[in-house]
Amino acid sequence: MHSKTILNHSDLQVMISIYVGSNQERHKLIVDTGSMWTWIQNKACYNCGSWSDFTPESSTTWKYEKGHENDFMYTGYGSGEIYGKVGTDRVCLGVNETCAADHQIASVVAQRGLMNLNSEGIMGMALEGGADGTLIMDSLKKSGAIDHQVFAFLVSAEGHKKSKVTFGGTELDKYAKGPMHWHKIPDGPMWYVEMQGVSFEGVPLITGEVDDALVDTGTSYVSMPDEGRNKISNILESRYGMGQKTKGHTGNWQHECSAEAYSMVQPLEFYMDGTTYRLPREDWLPRREGKCML
Repeated sequence: MHSKTILNHSDLQVMISIYVGSNQERHKLIVDTGSMWTWIQNKACYNCGSWSDFTPESSTTWKYEKGHENDFMYTGYGSGEIYGKVGTDRVCLGVNETCAADHQIASVVAQRGLMNLNSEGIMGMALEGGADGTLIMDSLKKSGAIDHQVFAFLVSAEGHKKSKVTFGGTELDKYAKGPMHWHKIPDGPMWYVEMQGVSFEGVPLITGEVDDALVDTGTSYVSMPDEGRNKISNILESRYGMGQKTKGHTGNWQHECSAEAYSMVQPLEFYMDGTTYRLPREDWLPRREGKCML
């Protein structure tokens, strides 16, 4: 079992440092339960949002995939896409500690729509791998670096408590508070949980049948269909007296909102397997400079 401190960037991106290759280059990657590929921006990456000094050929253990030395991979995300060349190399969670011997990595040479990334790449931690990338958990288990393909996150908003991700096990006795709720995961490549609905102020936000929700550490926001966001916006205006919605510079909706009105906003309620989870306003409706952003 190996625990890593998470670098929490404004509660928008959660990252860890990993060490790659024979020279153990340090790189900062987003840990993303909503994707499969491990990829790192090449030093010569075109149109990349942040700088990286990743030069895979400088490692004596780097190997391009046989027969595909000149081929490019592609994968897309909600806000962008990447292109790169695929190889394998040694990937460690600490310097020469907890290592996957030949983990598949995409050396990204171009990207589009990901200018807001504060990392050098992404480490995919989906439920299942496949044609869209080999999972780091599979590679660590295959190499004997971990005994169990289990990981756990602690993402803390408390300044004195460091956020962590643990590979190969859990530390529930040390970090869990209150009763634990376990949910079934349907078959498939992603971490979906069965969900029966979501509401705000007692108003169901999504009409029709609700099947599931994706637990995605790589996504910055709580995402739902426009129908739900429209209902929230109407409630904020009619019940809390907030200003009419406008579009902010990031593309999100925003409402003029006083501190008094904001203090009265109730949690969002998510219904999963008979359990109700209440998400406080600070975690889904941030307030900055007199505006509430949705």
